[in-house]
Amino acid sequence: MAGVFCTILTKMPIKVTVRRIAQSLPHINRAYVIQKGPLVSTNNSRMPIPVYFFIHIPKTGGQSIRDHLIEQFGNDPAFVNLGPDGIRDDQEKGRLPFHKRPASERSKARVVFGHNVDRFTPELVPNCEVRFVTFLREPAAQIVSNYNFQMESNRREGKTIPDFESWYSPRPRNPHISWMFGHFLHVPWTPQLSRHDVVETVAATLRCFYLVGRTEKLSDDVKPIFEDLGFPTEFPRRNQTGKDFAQQLVPTDELMNRLRAENDLDYALLRRVFQNDSVISSPRASSLPRRLQPA
Repeated sequence: MAGVFCTILTKMPIKVTVRRIAQSLPHINRAYVIQKGPLVSTNNSRMPIPVYFFIHIPKTGGQSIRDHLIEQFGNDPAFVNLGPDGIRDDQEKGRLPFHKRPASERSKARVVFGHNVDRFTPELVPNCEVRFVTFLREPAAQIVSNYNFQMESNRREGKTIPDFESWYSPRPRNPHISWMFGHFLHVPWTPQLSRHDVVETVAATLRCFYLVGRTEKLSDDVKPIFEDLGFPTEFPRRNQTGKDFAQQLVPTDELMNRLRAENDLDYALLRRVFQNDSVISSPRASSLPRRLQPA
């Protein structure tokens, strides 16, 4: 399903299940086509310009990448920050939200980054070669890191600091899959979907990406993109637990094992996507060290 899934990634109806995706394939207005890897815009006859769309899943190393990009781009409109701080900065400086800016300005984008990047975002950038990028992290470590980070935010804002169980209990399990369904695909994750369908849907989506790397090898995996942009490949890590903010929770082995068991679909996803590799990348991305094999 991965090959055909790529062709409809940016145009798939929101109210859809995995089975309905397959049923709707012949009827989709495909504004993007897959050509041996990246999604390529076919909106007009001009040569598409590569644009990186970074999907920032919380606590996967995104702030380190974002801060390096900000330092390199400066105020250049080629960098678009769709994270909370970028949106706040636009408001403070009186800039229009990115989606309301004229096409002539949106077409200057070369990197679009943040929590609010989704499958529809490339439609805002005229005539672009779509290069989706994201990073995945060992799920139990991601959950603990997210808790510590949010508790530091609460502390700075004078808010209550709940214990881990109170914070974790109401949250959705499998944060990587939950983020991809809810924030990127905007597809409802319904109880009717089998565990296999859930994992395969997200795995098929990620196999359409230009690059999927691992947080544990962030510096190595993102390096080819910085090289392509002409930027230094060395950059400091930011927002690290125990260094940039206090470690409210030091997890026991028992807790980590429980988190692994309770978020098993995320682990199945990482096994499905990476198999025995640390990064997947598009066959068109000749500068990247490893290749994504066709599904």
